[in-house]
Amino acid sequence: NPNLVPAQGPKAPTYEEVFALFSLPLSDAAESLGVSPAVLKTVCYENGHVVWPFRKLVAGKSIEEIKKEAAREKDKQFSETNVTRKRSDS
Repeated sequence: NPNLVPAQGPKAPTYEEVFALFSLPLSDAAESLGVSPAVLKTVCYENGHVVWPFRKLVAGKSIEEIKKEAAREKDKQFSETNVTRKRSDS
């Protein structure tokens, strides 16, 4: 039937929504947003976080330090992607 609209899953949270929950364990943050932990991990990875930052906060790192690390990691990932693309174009 052409009038049927495909079912869509829950919308992925924005980075800002996820960022606000870094002080919670991953499972608690996922539950509060109504998504799976994998969704939160994906949002984090896309923004330079290689792990869920909760333990870093508990260990005493400031949120600013965590953001800076994520920005550096994201830049590093971007640079590596560009190098790979240049090699494949050659």
